[in-house]
Amino acid sequence: MTIPARIKQADLKRLAAVAKSESVKIKVELDGMVLEITPCTDVKEIVRPAGWEIDL
Repeated sequence: MTIPARIKQADLKRLAAVAKSESVKIKVELDGMVLEITPCTDVKEIVRPAGWEIDL
């Protein structure tokens, strides 16, 4: 069996739509984990932790 997701995909899509339409950053805390949803439209603007490299 798998562990149930902390947040549903439909909820993430709803939050992302609000973040994009209102141009705001949304923070959600779930079980001590903070999730940030930003209206970033350019992949190069995304800040990644050290060691996370993506070839574009």
